[in-house]
Amino acid sequence: MDRGTILYHRAFEFKDGEIGQKLLIVLNTPQNDAPYLCCKTTSKMKYGIEKEGCHSSKNIYVLNPSPQGFKEKTWIQFHEIYEFDSRLFGKLIPR
Repeated sequence: MDRGTILYHRAFEFKDGEIGQKLLIVLNTPQNDAPYLCCKTTSKMKYGIEKEGCHSSKNIYVLNPSPQGFKEKTWIQFHEIYEFDSRLFGKLIPR
């Protein structure tokens, strides 16, 4: 799996311990047994930001819906990066 891949995680564990469904974006293409690094996405507005583009002060990137990408306006959240063991990562489903 390469960086930029969008994945559907059926049982994502959030930082607060809650489990839920989540779309993630792979941020790297690891070599050997290095972990995959991913960030979360959400269709719920974050920090009152609506304008498409990079908002580095909040570690957010906003994407408008498009046929090639997300179906809804999406906030990519870089303020929390998640590591996944490369040996177990294949259980996630590319979108």
